[in-house]
Amino acid sequence: MNWFYDLRIATKLISAFILVALIGGLIGYEGIGAVRSIDQSYTDMVQNNTKLLGDVGRVAVAYQQLRVNIRDFFVDDSAEKLLAHAARKKEIDKLLNESLGKLEKAMTTAEKRQDLNNLREDLNKLDPLLESIIRFAIEGKKQEAMPIMRGEALKLANSIQGAIEKLFEVNISEAEKVAAQNNASTSETVKFLGILAAFGVLIAICLGFFISRIISRPLRNLAAVADRLAAGDMNVLVEVKTKDETGSLSQSFNKIIKAVSALTIDANMLVQAAIEGRLATRADANKHEGDYRKIVEGVNNTLDAVIGPLSVAGKYVEQISKGDIPPRITDEYRGDFNEIKNNLNMLIENLTNFATEIQGSSDQVTTMSGMLSSSAEQLSQGATEQAASVEEVSSSVEEMSANIHQSAG
Repeated sequence: MNWFYDLRIATKLISAFILVALIGGLIGYEGIGAVRSIDQSYTDMVQNNTKLLGDVGRVAVAYQQLRVNIRDFFVDDSAEKLLAHAARKKEIDKLLNESLGKLEKAMTTAEKRQDLNNLREDLNKLDPLLESIIRFAIEGKKQEAMPIMRGEALKLANSIQGAIEKLFEVNISEAEKVAAQNNASTSETVKFLGILAAFGVLIAICLGFFISRIISRPLRNLAAVADRLAAGDMNVLVEVKTKDETGSLSQSFNKIIKAVSALTIDANMLVQAAIEGRLATRADANKHEGDYRKIVEGVNNTLDAVIGPLSVAGKYVEQISKGDIPPRITDEYRGDFNEIKNNLNMLIENLTNFATEIQGSSDQVTTMSGMLSSSAEQLSQGATEQAASVEEVSSSVEEMSANIHQSAG
């Protein structure tokens, strides 16, 4: 069944529509076949029963005309009318034979053909009796014709009438049976087509649910993943189960997740490096593609723009701490970095002025120190001379003291 899941969505939908169309076509085909069968059954009923009833009816009408014609022989007395009735009788015989011939062709069962043969036999038996009655009537011997009329001819006439009525009844009964069968067939066909239509509708509904499910379920999963991504959760992965558009979309989602995760990892790495003071750390923009690469490059350039002035400021502060006064900063900066540059340049200027003043004071101190040194040398020489004099005096005193001691002794 995986092959169906891997089909394109359009192919799935077209396949479903084709299946529904085939079911509809099957229902239509069966319905048309059933209608044709019912139509053929009714056509057969019309040809075999209804038409047959018409043929029987024509035989019955011709037979009744024959009976009326025979009656007229007893009603009319003129020779002219009797001859006319005789001529009419021949026409009725011809019509009756033609109707029997058509009726014989329409007979489809042995029972019907046997009933028709019985009818023919009775008519054949009746005809010579009628001819005798007509001859007696034309000859004016109606009284001699009456026994024939009321005897054997009447029995045959009743038998013929019964045979015709039986043909009516048999064909009507058969037509009713065919009609009942057609009604039953129609009911069965309607029932079958109803079941088939219900089955088709059920298949269409199930197929619709199935198609919508295999399309909507991956989309719902993608929507849930998109919500988690929007909330900042990168610990997601879309499971790819099919090779259709939803499968391709799932793969694209996984690529997005991978790209955003890589961007997040590099961003966290730069943040951690900045916290730890590793300001020279940069993300590798070549690991990213498209606008993601531009973002990483932009962050790197931003760090360069931020750390560059700070590095310059740090080097200047380091030189100043070591006693070196660096030259003024001539690079162009913007915003707060330009203010830092101006403050450093002001510091450098003040230190330079202070150093110049200190140098001037140092020179004065040096001059004064030289003068003091010369005076000290002069003072030193005078003191030396005075010390010599004192030493001479002391020596003289010691000599005098010694002499005094000696004189005293």
